[in-house]
Amino acid sequence: MLPWRYLFRALSARFAGWKGRWRKPAARAQAASWGQRLVRERDLDNIALYHRAKVLRDGGDEVDDRTWSDLDLDAVFVELDRCASAVGQQVLYHRLRTPAWTRLRFATWTR
Repeated sequence: MLPWRYLFRALSARFAGWKGRWRKPAARAQAASWGQRLVRERDLDNIALYHRAKVLRDGGDEVDDRTWSDLDLDAVFVELDRCASAVGQQVLYHRLRTPAWTRLRFATWTR
């Protein structure tokens, strides 16, 4: 029984440095791009689909289309967008179009 314990310790010490080795390049790339603007194509009509569907289903307050375009909030969305997925972009767009007016709603939005 004793030799197995030593063998396990020797093997675990040998392979301890391999833990997470495959994730390191991705983590380095993410750290290097942190805070940088993502230059990519954005189809704002497809991103806005989730917002339109949610407003139709739930109702509620939203920034109307005229105000949105007058303030050029599409450009603000592009500047704020650091999302890694399309779903994240849709949720961010929806949150920008439906501002939190009450403290209770704002408290649940920031969680």
